Formats: sequence, structure tokens, C-alpha cells
Amino acid sequence: MFGKMSYSKKLINNDTSIWEIRNRRYYEEYNKYCKSKKRKSFVQREIMRLQGISTIGATLAIIGNFQPKIWVIENPANSKTWEFQKKHWNFGGYHNLTYFNNYDSNYSRQPTIFKSNIKMNLFRKRLKTDFNKDNCNNKNYKKENSIPENLIVHIIEEIKTQYDAFWKNTYKTNI
Repeated sequence: MFGKMSYSKKLINNDTSIWEIRNRRYYEEYNKYCKSKKRKSFVQREIMRLQGISTIGATLAIIGNFQPKIWVIENPANSKTWEFQKKHWNFGGYHNLTYFNNYDSNYSRQPTIFKSNIKMNLFRKRLKTDFNKDNCNNKNYKKENSIPENLIVHIIEEIKTQYDAFWKNTYKTNI
């Protein structure tokens, strides 16, 4: 039945079904040989994977349904979310890369993407910092998963600039 099916290389390269989803046995074997700090729980990883897929699916459905003039999605630059959006949902946009420590030195240098339907001029330079890695090791969830206030302000300013330009071009008035 499937012997007659043929796929182009392009289709296979964009096929999200080829992503590897690891089963319980993989984690059991991995945990036998790794350091105790590196152990991974199959159930926890599976829950996180399902929540991630559900969250991004719902987010994209909301954007598609309500079609806001401007939208922004944030996630770490190395997140599988970006590839999933592109290949599974065929969802585009601008990848606006920045580093949290460009806006507040108390944050890490982790690269973060703010995907949007507008191009934002966020600070992209990778700065050296005196940031103490112990701050991350303390696992302060609220701090670790928050966005620097100055970065939020910058994004809002970018949106206002873009929206004002959009508004003026769309609704020209003779005042």
C-alpha cells in the first residue's frame, strides 16, 4: 500500500513527523548512565512536551481567529517552538532576537526571540556581563521566567511606532 508513495526531498525536510519523541525506555537507559543531577523524568518531559505543543497551538489559533494588527510571541532562541511553528503550522513572522542582559544586567545572556508580525529594532549586541551564574542556580522561577521591564517598555515603544505608521497609512485623514 505504501510502497507506491513517493515524497520529494523538500517535503521530507519540512515534515514535522520526523521529530524524535523519546519513549520511557530511552529515559530509563539515559538515567542509568548519567550523573544524578542530569537525570530526566519521562513523565515530566512528556507533560512539558504536550503542554508546549498545546500552548503554541492555542496561541496560533487565537492569532488566526482574532487577527490582531500586531502580535508578539516570546520564547528562548533555542526553543523547538520556532521550528514547530514554521514546519507544522506554516506560521511565519519576524524573529526579533535580543538578550535580556541588554536591558538589565541582573538577567542572563540567554538569547531570546520575540516573534512578531512587525520587525522590531531590539538590542542585539551580545554584551559581556558580570552576571553571576549563581543567580540562575538558585532557581528563582519568577526571576528566571520574567522579562526585564526595560525590554517590555522597548517592545511597547516599537509597537506604538509601528502601529502609528500603520494607522496613518491605513486611515489617511485630511485634517
